[in-house]
Amino acid sequence: MISGFLDLKAVDTPISSTFDYVQGLFHKNDITGLDVCIRKQLIVTCSRDKTVNIWDYHNRNLEIQTLFPEECLAVAFHPSGLHLVVAMQDKIQMCNVLSKAIVSFKSHPIKACTEIKFSHGGEKFACVANQKDIHIYNFYTSDCPPTMMFVGHVQKVRCIDWFENDLGFTTCC
Repeated sequence: MISGFLDLKAVDTPISSTFDYVQGLFHKNDITGLDVCIRKQLIVTCSRDKTVNIWDYHNRNLEIQTLFPEECLAVAFHPSGLHLVVAMQDKIQMCNVLSKAIVSFKSHPIKACTEIKFSHGGEKFACVANQKDIHIYNFYTSDCPPTMMFVGHVQKVRCIDWFENDLGFTTCC
């Protein structure tokens, strides 16, 4: 009874498709990090090809592409869209987003950071250190007191999410 709705001849007909690129330049290697700015129409991506790209998702174009000296493992946008934190193999870089460039202004010796997440207000950011530990930094003073270093995961931390009021966070592995 269902065969009246199915045209078997159409199934055997080859379909020809043409695909066009939406964007121009993109990463040449695996994308390892992505974040969305909550106050601007921007997305940031980072890759093993040592580049960090900032995209305007409304106009669908690449705004800024910056080459770093090392592979980038993770990235996070400050809620204002004016700052980034980029993780590399042996450090995390705090950066300013200028009109046509990303400029580093501070680094911290955090090894193998694979996840970074800003709090909703942007005052703090959490990062994974040594794949299992969580460090909470104050973005404006750039410090991480010992009371803000958390251990306890037995496997690699894969996700960090801040509570809506920024008074805590959850992690999963």
